Amino acid sequence: YAAYVTLISGYMLGSLWCYAAIFAAALEANLAPSGHVLYVGLFALFVVPLSLKDLADQKAVQTLLAFGRVVMLAVMLVTALTYLMSMGPIAPMPERTGTFDGVAALAPVVTFSL
Repeated sequence: YAAYVTLISGYMLGSLWCYAAIFAAALEANLAPSGHVLYVGLFALFVVPLSLKDLADQKAVQTLLAFGRVVMLAVMLVTALTYLMSMGPIAPMPERTGTFDGVAALAPVVTFSL
């Protein structure tokens, strides 16, 4: 039992660490480049209280996030379709004259993404 709890705790700690690093790096790339610690702290302000609550207590937050995902998907689709409509006719793709050299290098990436 102790090994199980240790492994799960390590997994959860590592996951949160990765999420915090990605969140901070994304904000750092798009906002002020010198605020990495500030962005990790901002992430912690949201995540730590939510991780201490039961799922029933998070119902409103999870519902809002689910609605936000649907809205963002709709905005992306509308933006892409608007762009395609404003471009006019699209030129056909040129015929491929070469072989598929180098496709084998994509195998690890494709395998990992599945």
